Amino acid sequence: DFSHFERVSREELREVERRVKEVIQRNIRKQEERSVPFEEAQARGAIALFGEKYGDTVRVITFDPDYSVELCGGIHVEATGSIGLFRFLSEGSVAAGVRRVEAVTGLDAYAYLASQMEEYERASSLFRNSTRSLDEEIAELAEERRQLENTIERIRLEHLESQLGVLIQRSETVGNTRLVTGRIANTSMDTLRSLGQTLRDRLGDGAVSILGTVDPEGEKVYLVATVSDDLIKQGVKAGAIVGQLARRVGGGGGGRPGLATAGGKQPENLDDALGAARELVSQLN
Repeated sequence: DFSHFERVSREELREVERRVKEVIQRNIRKQEERSVPFEEAQARGAIALFGEKYGDTVRVITFDPDYSVELCGGIHVEATGSIGLFRFLSEGSVAAGVRRVEAVTGLDAYAYLASQMEEYERASSLFRNSTRSLDEEIAELAEERRQLENTIERIRLEHLESQLGVLIQRSETVGNTRLVTGRIANTSMDTLRSLGQTLRDRLGDGAVSILGTVDPEGEKVYLVATVSDDLIKQGVKAGAIVGQLARRVGGGGGGRPGLATAGGKQPENLDDALGAARELVSQLN
């Protein structure tokens, strides 16, 4: 554990690892001194652990006076070369301003690297092109996946937009306003907002729309309300509409006069909120 203000980067860890391996390769022998006066050890630059209590005399362990001099009562190798291989396993936060690194040495490090190599070989065997590096193959797969996800999302959005035509056909006239309401199957707020904008564009003048959905996890409810430009000039605001309906689903929201959104924590009340839209719009006329 050590004090540090931010995450240690992979490049920094690799540099530390390189320096540790250099010291291991130098095979520096341990120098052990007992009953050294504490003040003398401090004057020689010996590192004392924070929080530890020391007597008048201390044990000083040195691995090259220019590299490591510390006060320690623990066990040490006879020479750094005995450590063998060294490899970092992880780096992370354990408390505010405190980071932790974990590593393996010796036979454990060899076993770890062997398992990593086996995993690499298994992954490489899944690809047919042996002339390309594994990271190139993985990068290509990641790009293909991204393109497929975009295609799936586009098709899904097109399917949802096709449902808007059905909702438009079911529109009703409330006073001088054309009202469209509807429930969209499990989708995100971003998608619902996009659908709301599409519906607003398709409806034109004299129209108000309210769409609602429950998120895929079934824990949150989202609403979007739209108002045409001519109705905005008459004082009708999407934010006011969605704000009142949001109360019925245990939430709140707002936005621009032409398009506003809201969220709530009572998805079971979505149908009630959509059903209240007609009375609310009638009061605006």
